Amino acid sequence: MKKVTLLFILLLPLALNAQEPFIVNSHHNIRLPHGLDNLSTIDNQLFGYSHLLVSAPINTERTPSLQPDTLFANIIPGADYVVRNPHDSTLYFTRCDADGTTNLYILTNNRFCKVRRINIHGWQRDICHPTFSPSGKMMVFTSKGKVGLGGYDLWCSLWNGHRWTRPINLGNTVNTPGNETNPTFYQNYLIFTSDSMPHSTAGNHLYALYMHDAATIDEIIFDTYTIQPLPYPINSEHNDWNMAFYPAYAQGWWITNRSGQRELYSFKGRLDGVMVSGTIFDVHNTPIPNANIQITLNGRIVASTQSDKSGNYQMFVLPNNNYLLQASLSGYFNYEKEISIVRTTERLLINSLQNNIQLSSLPINHPIIIQDLFSHEADIEISPEGESSLKPIIIFLRDNPDYKATIDVYCDQTNNDAFNNLLIERRISTLRQHLHTYLPSDTQFSVQNGNKLEEIGSENTGANFVFVKFSK
Repeated sequence: MKKVTLLFILLLPLALNAQEPFIVNSHHNIRLPHGLDNLSTIDNQLFGYSHLLVSAPINTERTPSLQPDTLFANIIPGADYVVRNPHDSTLYFTRCDADGTTNLYILTNNRFCKVRRINIHGWQRDICHPTFSPSGKMMVFTSKGKVGLGGYDLWCSLWNGHRWTRPINLGNTVNTPGNETNPTFYQNYLIFTSDSMPHSTAGNHLYALYMHDAATIDEIIFDTYTIQPLPYPINSEHNDWNMAFYPAYAQGWWITNRSGQRELYSFKGRLDGVMVSGTIFDVHNTPIPNANIQITLNGRIVASTQSDKSGNYQMFVLPNNNYLLQASLSGYFNYEKEISIVRTTERLLINSLQNNIQLSSLPINHPIIIQDLFSHEADIEISPEGESSLKPIIIFLRDNPDYKATIDVYCDQTNNDAFNNLLIERRISTLRQHLHTYLPSDTQFSVQNGNKLEEIGSENTGANFVFVKFSK
């Protein structure tokens, strides 16, 4: 399989509220400078840093190679991370100075491009990778220069209108004895990297937590945060770290070594959605692998995947819509179900919706019996239960035009032959009309009088059923 591939599908809002597939790409053709760990976006540029500042223009078509940056490198030599505060458009950058410490600076937008080192309430050193909330009035950064919980920790400071407040540690709900690094805001969600989060696999992984824009530090209650690992294909079983976003194009980038070497991955779309997941079983409750599952909106596919070896699947879609969930696999009846997808809480970046699917085997050359297809023993109207029983047959015939269905209709033998024959002919007419309503005109099926084909034994007295047989 090619490395640049469709790994997963999310929903993307475009003009006129259209829904488009969201593609995650591996940029294995882009050579990352040795040691590149920091990513950020400014205006329409993607920045990275290894031994020097590199950048690439952002566009909607592709991510070009990262090249040594000349513009910022001339103005702020030695910068290892550059970010813009959305509140006042001031550029903030960090730099490793001669004494070995990483310090925070700002670049004012006056005509002299003045560089000034930031003093945050007496904190002058070891302020790394700053990021700003959407309002620009909350700064989160990483540091191991103060007493923390171990390794690098995440710290928070607020702009009080005159200066940045004394930074406070985000606490042991967020910080671990390991390292929490590379924070960045996605809307009101803080995305960060951790190598020691409880119940996670070894290595670096990406996490999200909701942080509202607080007016004072006292409003931030860190022990109530819900930490959520970002799902596959963002996180993998290997290392994934350092995410950067460009909201104007709904794009994001991060670094991973899932292929065995460090690579740049990107995505286009939104992360604040709903994860639809579950397991696909057969009628014996045995998981079914390699089944095709898709979600459509107004007949358009917006998410698709396959069940894994354990029958599990997961897909991400935007909320607040009614979708059609479909599953199919050769040898099984197709499955359809309308599902309503809504967000239930803002505390999680990605909400969840559990939906298990049961697929019934397609018994070629073995008839399927549908009991009580009609409302009453002497009725010609199809019952609601009968419509549900016919639905998978209709879906299968619609999606598999090379198959033919033969439907034998039976009715009970307790009345006289004239009545039974009239009743069954009326039922045949009703069933044909029902099938023609939902199937294309060229669908191959026949409905016939089963009573005339074979004798119904006394054990079937009072019968009210049909036999359905498929063939090619």
